[in-house]
Amino acid sequence: MSFIVRTLLICALFYPLYTGNANIIPPVCLKRVSISADKDMNLNRVVVVHLVVPKTQGLYEEILKKDAQAYFSSVDDLLRDYPNDIEIFKWEIVPGMTKNDIEIKLKDFKGRGVIVFARYSGDFTGVHRIVLPKKRAVKILLTRTKEQLAKD
Repeated sequence: MSFIVRTLLICALFYPLYTGNANIIPPVCLKRVSISADKDMNLNRVVVVHLVVPKTQGLYEEILKKDAQAYFSSVDDLLRDYPNDIEIFKWEIVPGMTKNDIEIKLKDFKGRGVIVFARYSGDFTGVHRIVLPKKRAVKILLTRTKEQLAKD
């Protein structure tokens, strides 16, 4: 490895510490998602699931304040107002369905975090939001009345 390349790598690694921005959130590393739904989920109705990747810290924090109802009411506005600052992956999950190893292909690596929203119908009140851990693969379980991450 040349001296110039080594120097650039070292500078890139230590720049956040030098500038005082050591707590910059690292890029999203998610590559695969699996989703499993209980057979009696959501009164035997489809659940709409959105995996949301905001690309700025401000937008991440704004979306994180929303529950599923507020998010789904505002998703069209978010896409219109921030077309280059958000990526959304969408699925409709039927009771009893399992979707394994869904590939997540981000346009770039600028995501500030990953938030999953689930739209349950009926009288299932709750936030219906999960903040995904910084992992390459996760499994989401849609139970009768809520969503959760599977244990490792």
